[in-house]
Amino acid sequence: MNVLNRVLNRAAAYVRVSDRDQRPDLQRDEIAAAARARGFEIAQWFEEKASARTTARTALNALRADVRAGRYKTLFVWKLDRLCRSGIRDAFVLIDEFRAAGCTVISLRDPFDLAGPAGDLLLAVFAWAAQVEREFISMRVKAGMEAARRRGTRLGRRPRFVDVPRARRLLGEGSSVRHVARVLGLAPAVLRRALRRDCTTEAATGGSGPETPSPAAAATPPDRAISTPAAEAGQKE
Repeated sequence: MNVLNRVLNRAAAYVRVSDRDQRPDLQRDEIAAAARARGFEIAQWFEEKASARTTARTALNALRADVRAGRYKTLFVWKLDRLCRSGIRDAFVLIDEFRAAGCTVISLRDPFDLAGPAGDLLLAVFAWAAQVEREFISMRVKAGMEAARRRGTRLGRRPRFVDVPRARRLLGEGSSVRHVARVLGLAPAVLRRALRRDCTTEAATGGSGPETPSPAAAATPPDRAISTPAAEAGQKE
């Protein structure tokens, strides 16, 4: 029974400071004292010096792996902002992950208790607040995009430049669409779209675009599916 109690009372602690010159002694001392007062033994200290916004947080990733493996059922932190970024959504995601693995998070400096029914209620509030935060972010993004459209700003990726005259010249010399696309550093589909768009533009402006392909030309392989006036003239010769 004593062995079982020792196993159940083993806890983990996560300590983080943002600056390389800072020391984590204050966090360690307070966590150690609080753990002893609650009858816990800190079996593993997960400590690192890194910004909360840094994604490569080795100690935190190791802690999450150990919690998922069921090695610890209690986690002590000095304050929740040591564990995650400042933001309700980030806090909720991590705490919910730990609780799903059966691990209770105890924060010393936050004015709430995450254990028991009170913790369940608080996490429900966190979930609601996180949803509201996501909706606000989505609304701001949509409003910004709409304002940009009204100003005439083009959204999305810039279209690839295609040297259509050069492409038509190479096609007229008998090169395939795939070969021309490779020469121009493009995907064949991008080149085909550019050529079709150029034909549509010429037709709309009354230019002398390429003739409508005959049924026989439409049945040609994909590499030869786009005909040009020069290529048709060469075939007639």
